[in-house]
Amino acid sequence: MNEILIIVGVGEDYIINYFDSNKMDEIFSGQDFENLHDIYFVWHKFQKGLADAIRYAEKVVDGEPFAVLVDTIY
Repeated sequence: MNEILIIVGVGEDYIINYFDSNKMDEIFSGQDFENLHDIYFVWHKFQKGLADAIRYAEKVVDGEPFAVLVDTIY
């Protein structure tokens, strides 16, 4: 895999902000940035569950295989 797609719901801007912050520079300091994966975000406007989020991902990957990693953040 060479790309990461993160599906975020309404009110989860903090996830995008985390990846867009200077903290990423600190986390990956001293590493080769050319080998990092591209990160994309998709807004899941109407949260209808995990299966619906996977349908969003399927549209983005256009038939390519993909993995689903799940974490619940409170």
